Amino acid sequence: MHTRQTAKGVDLTGAKTSGRVWLAALLAALGTFIFVWLLSPGLRSDMVQVAHFLSALDVAALRDWILSFGAFSPIVYFLVVVAQVILSPIPAGPVTFAGAMIFGVSQ
Repeated sequence: MHTRQTAKGVDLTGAKTSGRVWLAALLAALGTFIFVWLLSPGLRSDMVQVAHFLSALDVAALRDWILSFGAFSPIVYFLVVVAQVILSPIPAGPVTFAGAMIFGVSQ
């Protein structure tokens, strides 16, 4: 009986505590990235170059790159679309148009 009360008193799986830990970890990671970005001109210029490269995507080049994976092209296209949702500098237009050129459009 004593062990049941002890087990009930130590509940570390509560949703509020878990959510707070994730929020604290996310804020710490974001704060670290911002701190490093502000102190590193090299990182800033690299990020600007990546954003410029992604904004200048060519539909034909993207189509050729996806088709270069052969039978795995649908999987690669899916991963590119997922990356497009997660990473905001990837524009949706060229990715969607390249997918329509590769796989066609629904009738």
